[in-house]
Amino acid sequence: MDDILPKYSKVVLEDQILFWMRQSHDSHICCIIKLDCLIDEKRLAKAVRLTLDVEPVLGSMFVKGLFRQHWKRCDDLDKMDFCRLVILPDEETDVAMFLSTTEPIDLWNGPQVRVFILRSKTDTLCIKIDHVVSDVAGMKDYGYLLASIYKKLSEDETYSPKLNVTGSRSLKQISRQFNLADKLKIIRRCLRDLSCFMFPLKYWLSKLPEHDTSGRMYIFRKLDPKLFKAIKAYSIIHKATINDILVTALFHAFYGLINTSTDALLRLVMTADLRRYLPDQKAEAVCNLSGFIYLDIGRNLGDNFEDTLSRVRQQMNFFKRDYIGLGNFAVTAPVFKLLPFPFALWIHDQMGNIQKKEAMNTGKISLLLTNTGLIDPQKLLFGNSHVLNAFITPPITFPPILAVCANAFDQNLNLIAGFCETMISKDAVEELLDKMEIELIRCTAGKI
Repeated sequence: MDDILPKYSKVVLEDQILFWMRQSHDSHICCIIKLDCLIDEKRLAKAVRLTLDVEPVLGSMFVKGLFRQHWKRCDDLDKMDFCRLVILPDEETDVAMFLSTTEPIDLWNGPQVRVFILRSKTDTLCIKIDHVVSDVAGMKDYGYLLASIYKKLSEDETYSPKLNVTGSRSLKQISRQFNLADKLKIIRRCLRDLSCFMFPLKYWLSKLPEHDTSGRMYIFRKLDPKLFKAIKAYSIIHKATINDILVTALFHAFYGLINTSTDALLRLVMTADLRRYLPDQKAEAVCNLSGFIYLDIGRNLGDNFEDTLSRVRQQMNFFKRDYIGLGNFAVTAPVFKLLPFPFALWIHDQMGNIQKKEAMNTGKISLLLTNTGLIDPQKLLFGNSHVLNAFITPPITFPPILAVCANAFDQNLNLIAGFCETMISKDAVEELLDKMEIELIRCTAGKI
């Protein structure tokens, strides 16, 4: 098998972008899977080991260069500790605290994924992957792959999966879907994004908070399944997506509690899964295929929830018709391609700092929302186990960014926040999520 696997793999543009973004977050995405039983830890460790061959980049280390970087295959994967059993004292042990304090993935030595089995009366699987190699959709693909291999091994201990040595991890998967006219319109999308989040100039002079990354924290929140059902009914009535409704609730919560200035520009940065542009909406390999959306609805929330929702829905629908999530690549691609890597990183630092200031504008926190969508319960079956809940966390973001993540599993809607307490207290973030939930209950009143 070793003679089939590539010893070196190309670092693609999205890898470079996420490498740069390590100065804004801890670069770890986690998938939490709550099971109703105990899993076979030896079989799971074997399944994890096989995934490092199926997706070769996961079994590699990042090698930095002046102009070009590459992934180098790890030589001693069979000796590495990439799947660990952790015995918890009781079921109430805080999984969020474990995740925020456990040792990080070593980008420079690999592998790029680690799995923890948190065991009490039942098992909770914690899959941790480095964001430089994968986004949240890639994490879902990895979770499905791991579950599939585990199931096959339960049926045949000698099972050997097909290796994905030719699957592209590059944005070329996306760019080849567009003709020249489309690409010119993507440049227009870039200019529109710049006009939204690089102005007004007066915020450029504001000061960013000190980069203190201590007090790293996760907060997990699972909404009542009845509320989730009501949100889906409400979305149909108002011809809005569930994401539109969550964005509206977050606007009301954040600008009602944290940045309360009447002069505040109501801004939010969101991620967009670029797999939407692929014919089957599936990437060829585990990778990053995400872009950014820059939402700005002005200075006034409006008279009520529905008023705000109307503006959010209108702007999001416009984005969806105008190459959503692709605007930033018209700037980042030539910078990383033409300039030495350290200089390209420096330029992105300057642009990123301006964007943070514009998102903060009158406040001290820049808001980020990631919606990871639906996790398919049927693709996440580990043998005969039943998954009670599953969700994906955002990276823990550094000041001044507060990240909120939403995802759905079966009848569960999960909200997760990742942040540093040096920027905002745990109680304040709990209050923010409480306020979001209250807004959702109010707008769906009568539909539960």
